[in-house]
Amino acid sequence: MTRLSGELILFGGYDGTNHLNDTWALKFNQGSYSWRKLDLSVAPHPRINSSMAFYPNGRMILFGGYDGENYLNDTWALDSNFEKTGNQYYTWNSLSLPFEILPEPICGASMAFNYAKGQMILFGGTHKTIDGTFAYLNDTWALSINDDDSYKWSLLTPPEGSGSPSPRAFASMNFDTSGQMILFGGQDKDHHLLTETWSFAPPPNFVLVSKKLELDPSTSYRDMEFCASSQLRISIKKIRIRSFY
Repeated sequence: MTRLSGELILFGGYDGTNHLNDTWALKFNQGSYSWRKLDLSVAPHPRINSSMAFYPNGRMILFGGYDGENYLNDTWALDSNFEKTGNQYYTWNSLSLPFEILPEPICGASMAFNYAKGQMILFGGTHKTIDGTFAYLNDTWALSINDDDSYKWSLLTPPEGSGSPSPRAFASMNFDTSGQMILFGGQDKDHHLLTETWSFAPPPNFVLVSKKLELDPSTSYRDMEFCASSQLRISIKKIRIRSFY
């Protein structure tokens, strides 16, 4: 779930029987919240554990996920538009990207927009290998927008000798407006829940803030968000995540 044009957007999921591709918008109006299901003719096919983040040009980017059989590496954009009457509407568009430079099919990757560089950053994730085991990644990718409104993924290589978070999925990650990123927690290949806190400033040079702060969130999945004032605000909520294995 992520923000777009003053609304929170929710996509996909699993209802216990089927994988879903519904798109919902949560709007705050005059002290109350209301959900509405968006009636869209085109949408990504059903999936769970995709990565979503807001792009400040009025778009939300969705990458990858798991559809119950396959891990995915497609990239979609949800555009927010307004009719002449002022009514707001949304459209999904599949982004055409150079196929030779793409993150591999994964789910559970962390994604956030880097305001300083104008790029979407994708980190980590997991997928099932040919031998049936699960691989956890610590790759860092950037999605850039070109002058002709096309998009391109690039693999970021950390400077030699710099640190990097260990392979993980389901970590919380976000940038503030200065370009500083904070990554917290996640799950490793042994299904251990992590409490490390990392900072990141392009080029991709991660710095371990602390393996465990004196007072930090407990080992669980977390939501993270930044205030526009560049001061960190963490929205902490323990949630149950249905296994995708």
